[in-house]
Amino acid sequence: MQHQILAKTKGPGREAHPTVAPARAFLLADPNDIGRQSEWGVDFRQIDPGPMETRVIIRSSRRLRLLELHMNRGVHQQGCSPADTVTFGVPVTPALRSWRGAAIDSPGLVNFATGSEFECVSGAGFIGLTVSVTAPLLARVADQLGLPRPEEIARGTMLPIRRRTRALQRLGEDGRALLHTPGAPFDSRQQEDLVAGLISAAADAETYDDRSAPSVRAKSVKRAVDIMRDRLDEGVSIGWICAESGASWRTLTRGFRERFGIGPKAYFNRLRLCRVRSELLQGWAAASVADAANAWGFWHMGQFARDYRRMFGELPSETLKGARSN
Repeated sequence: MQHQILAKTKGPGREAHPTVAPARAFLLADPNDIGRQSEWGVDFRQIDPGPMETRVIIRSSRRLRLLELHMNRGVHQQGCSPADTVTFGVPVTPALRSWRGAAIDSPGLVNFATGSEFECVSGAGFIGLTVSVTAPLLARVADQLGLPRPEEIARGTMLPIRRRTRALQRLGEDGRALLHTPGAPFDSRQQEDLVAGLISAAADAETYDDRSAPSVRAKSVKRAVDIMRDRLDEGVSIGWICAESGASWRTLTRGFRERFGIGPKAYFNRLRLCRVRSELLQGWAAASVADAANAWGFWHMGQFARDYRRMFGELPSETLKGARSN
């Protein structure tokens, strides 16, 4: 027996960045019902006593599928990943006990490859996120970023369990935000940014370290900043900026961190936040917070408000109210 527990939520959108493919959540009495709601083939066996509850949250498009799995009991997981996509897994909690018979202490990014069999044991309170991407999208974004193509990243059927890096942590945060934030856009830009984060997390830092010269990084950063300023109101993806600037993701990331102390994505986001704040501080220039945010490419108001408060120490509505009262 299964129950759909998350209804479609309509959020703000526009023609260029529509809000599509809302997340769907299911509460399952039998975890093997996952196969009915997704492309996964599973044979899950409960090993801890007690009432079993399985929650699945899914969001998908033609090119990208996200699936988050919650299980409150220990489970021996077996099955096969989707056959039409390349799939990676991000353990959200440290409840993964073993992978293919080997005990693990700190689970990292797992490559399920395409239609590959898997076997693992998860403990109570397990939460795992999987990202399934079509091979053409994975290869195209890798080329845009100047990072290894998927076949170079994953030479076997599985990536080794990797240490938890900042890139991996951010991948999990971004993927979960797309699942748990009502009205969050799920257009090509959001999808390509997530895939870029996936490839960045999968690339081995020692093997694919950036070896660019300081002068090359400086020129790449300057080109990227110029592109960002020209595209502030569009919120284009970092992959697109990499392609336009002719620099790889790693070269730009290293260059931005050397110069600004933050990566290119954070810099671009903060640059746009500053433009919104300038309008709000004028009071009369913005009819509303939403209008000011939309004008600079922010369409998910909840995430925008959190980013704004983290950046400036107050909500955008407080900025506007203070400006109009002066």
